[in-house]
Amino acid sequence: MGMTNASIDKDDKSELTWMGVPNLQYYKEYFEEEYIRQTVEYYDHESEKWVNSMSCPEYVKVASDALKKEEEKVVNFLDKDTRPKLLSQLNEKVVTHHAQRLTEMDKTGVTEMLTNKRVDELKHLYQLLSRVPTTQQYVIEKLKPYIVNRGEGLKKDKDVTGDPVKYMTLLVELKKEMDTLMQDSFAGEERFIRTNDLAFQDIMDAFDRSPQYLAYYIDFIMTKGLRGKEAEMEPIVDNAFGLFKLLKPKDAFTEHHKALYAVRLLQHTTISDAAEELLISKMKIELGAQNVSKYVQMSSDMKNSRDVTESFKKQHHKGSIKGIELSAKVLTSGLWGSEQNEVCKMPEELQDCYKTFETYYKQIHAGRNLILNAGLGDCEVKANSFAKPYTFILTVYQTSVLCLFNHKDIYTFKELCEATKMNGDVLSKQIFNLVNPKMGKLLIKANLKTPSFTADETVTLNSAFSSASLRLSLIPAPPKKVIRNIQKNRVGREEAG
Repeated sequence: MGMTNASIDKDDKSELTWMGVPNLQYYKEYFEEEYIRQTVEYYDHESEKWVNSMSCPEYVKVASDALKKEEEKVVNFLDKDTRPKLLSQLNEKVVTHHAQRLTEMDKTGVTEMLTNKRVDELKHLYQLLSRVPTTQQYVIEKLKPYIVNRGEGLKKDKDVTGDPVKYMTLLVELKKEMDTLMQDSFAGEERFIRTNDLAFQDIMDAFDRSPQYLAYYIDFIMTKGLRGKEAEMEPIVDNAFGLFKLLKPKDAFTEHHKALYAVRLLQHTTISDAAEELLISKMKIELGAQNVSKYVQMSSDMKNSRDVTESFKKQHHKGSIKGIELSAKVLTSGLWGSEQNEVCKMPEELQDCYKTFETYYKQIHAGRNLILNAGLGDCEVKANSFAKPYTFILTVYQTSVLCLFNHKDIYTFKELCEATKMNGDVLSKQIFNLVNPKMGKLLIKANLKTPSFTADETVTLNSAFSSASLRLSLIPAPPKKVIRNIQKNRVGREEAG
């Protein structure tokens, strides 16, 4: 049945084996064809019974075991050339013929497996369908709608869509879950990964706030989310960047992100410089060096500012002008998105500080002009008027208001506007946190029932101010309109002469 002149002899490994001249004429003529025909006929009948009486997971197990048994039978007892002939026909009857019906089975098909997170069942189904790769398309067709529906579910919850961090956190968690599924159930096959990516692309594309929400989420990671999780920094950044790669309007994201990045740099709120650098390096690969050059320049501005401040402190005054220590931030014109530089009359002490620094800077950088932008500055003010020695972190505008109370304890709102030269709307927003009961009421407004101010309404220093913390930041959060309209709010800080 397989050799002529057959005999038993020792092979190269000194093991007994059949030796002779290969000759499969009778095997092929009288056995192989009939064996394949009867085997295929048998499983055609059996598979029809299975699919009519079993659930999808049950069918997958029985079919997989049967095909494995037939494959082993060929390997152990028959000629190796019989294997592909037999399996191609068995796969057609057992896999291809029933694939679509299996994946669409009520209560046990692919959608139910995904919904109930039956990772192993999906894995076994994928392995069975891998025998005929074209049949995997039936799973892929169920996969994308399932992911998109999960994403759409997030949008239906107003509590979620009203909170950028909550929304993006849940979306990142969903992406992590699906990425894990792609590996655990579908062996990381490219078609499944591509389907997964396209689904998340559709989810973000259908939500017009995706670019700014992702920017806010990354800002949260950099300022709060990484606290205590520095060891997990890389995967956390990778997860956020995974969504950025799939985002279509990347320009919209970078504008929002750059504005928030500027705030982090200026207010020193970044938890991990390494995380910022990691994200920028990934963006550089995705967008190209030219498109992330502004981030690099912004970081360079901060380094140069630290250097010039250090050299300023080596002067005879040691960087302290009339008891006020100055740390200057010299920023490249047209690079930093910010609030408009509102008109404000600063206290004389701050004016003297600025003039002293300006004179020094022009001495070491001839031909450059400095433009003071109070909107990007902050002050650390030590207060000695209360029961405890508090330190307040304030904007320059807030500081200009608070310093007026060194001269008297009560002003009308109109008097504050005149003394600071500030627009009433701007002043109202700046001192909101100073009169806010939730922040301790550093100042007291006469009419507590309304957040707005009238011209004759009085504002008083709260001598009974008290807080559990001795160090408080009262800086207002950046207005959302600033983030949305970055292009309209660019202000120059340093210009080449």
